[in-house]
Amino acid sequence: MNFTAYYTPLWTKQFNSVQNENKRYAEDNNFNLTLRSWVGNLGGRLKHLFILYDVNRALQQAVNDISVASAVSKYLHIDTALGFLPSTDNQNR
Repeated sequence: MNFTAYYTPLWTKQFNSVQNENKRYAEDNNFNLTLRSWVGNLGGRLKHLFILYDVNRALQQAVNDISVASAVSKYLHIDTALGFLPSTDNQNR
């Protein structure tokens, strides 16, 4: 026969149930905070990804512009006259 089951005072049972409820609420709240921080971190990472994507796109556009300008200047043989993007074409002649 379980002695404590029959002779535990009522306030102890109520206190234990409140403690269990608090613990369960704290676990739920901790999960919500973890989820919120994870989503917040994901948002920050996505923002950095978009910034990196913009920088990468700008660099790619600059490389494309330089290569187009270089190709046009080599085709027209005006690169040394304009004074930018020197090529080895005119030096070999």
